[in-house]
Amino acid sequence: MKGTAINILTAFLIAIAFFIFLFSISFSFLPTDIEAEKLEVRVDTYSMENALRAAKIYLDTGFRFSAYQAMHDTGANGGWDAIPQESLYASGKAFAIWSDKGNDTSPAEEQLEGELAKAMARRVGEYRGNGFRFLNDYEVRLPPYKEVRAEFTGNDIAVSAVAENRLSIGKTSGDGNRTAMIEKSGDLKDSFSYPYLALFREAKRINSESGPAIATETQRIIEAAGYPKTFHGTADQTCEEAFTKITGRNYLSAGQELGRRIAESGAIGKVPLSQEYVTESLVLSSEVEIIEASSSKNNLKNELDCEVQYRKDVAVMAGVSDGDESRRVPVYDGGKTTFAPLGFSFVMKA
Repeated sequence: MKGTAINILTAFLIAIAFFIFLFSISFSFLPTDIEAEKLEVRVDTYSMENALRAAKIYLDTGFRFSAYQAMHDTGANGGWDAIPQESLYASGKAFAIWSDKGNDTSPAEEQLEGELAKAMARRVGEYRGNGFRFLNDYEVRLPPYKEVRAEFTGNDIAVSAVAENRLSIGKTSGDGNRTAMIEKSGDLKDSFSYPYLALFREAKRINSESGPAIATETQRIIEAAGYPKTFHGTADQTCEEAFTKITGRNYLSAGQELGRRIAESGAIGKVPLSQEYVTESLVLSSEVEIIEASSSKNNLKNELDCEVQYRKDVAVMAGVSDGDESRRVPVYDGGKTTFAPLGFSFVMKA
């Protein structure tokens, strides 16, 4: 019995010694404070590098979308970022005047590049946002941009933007201090193919053909109506009374009739068809106002001499857009984001 007890005690002591041995081995594999700190730095670095890659992808994608939006908006403004006041035609919606009494007032190709860059500079800021937090612990700071450029080489479009400072990410501690930070260049560069310049050239062709034609046809319609520019009456009449006696219409009704004739003309409002792109047109205005230019009376001879002018407000909106549905791009149309064709809209005045 005594020998059995000794054997049990011996076995118990051996078991305790074995567990102590295992514990000592396990403890030797636990990281020290320095090793734990090194591990945390490696994890932070890996996480921050991934966050910077994600931020760069975010910026690159936003940059492409800002290019699409700028191309859409610039085309709708007739090649301008903001339509110059002297080229502005407002009819519920603002349009750029490309032809005024047959004179070409459209922007040049070199101006189009600059105007597109201006529009992109504004859009880049909108798509960029204000930064974000990655995995709660990491703060990503996105840079503002300057020196935005756009260049055309045939159908190839190259766009770039220089960041004012570097793209950065940092880890903040509980007290708000940064404990780690990584930076990289935030400059943006992109290139893609789109027949934007070809669309612009086609719009310019239509304007050069239709603008003078609209002005000529409008003047022909007015002259064909037979209303006089100069006429005579008696000294006791006004010029409008003399005009009414001769034509059977006063200034207002004669102007309205001329406006109707212009609106109903098959030549006004038509633009040439395009072999590659979609064209459209709409008569925005066909008003004619008759105003007195001069008058003189001779009471001794009981004569009245009058001269009137026919002031026209004839405007036709024309548009050229890409009909290839595979080239539609994502844009915000003021109400929602949609896939839309790019193109140019403009007004021709007579």
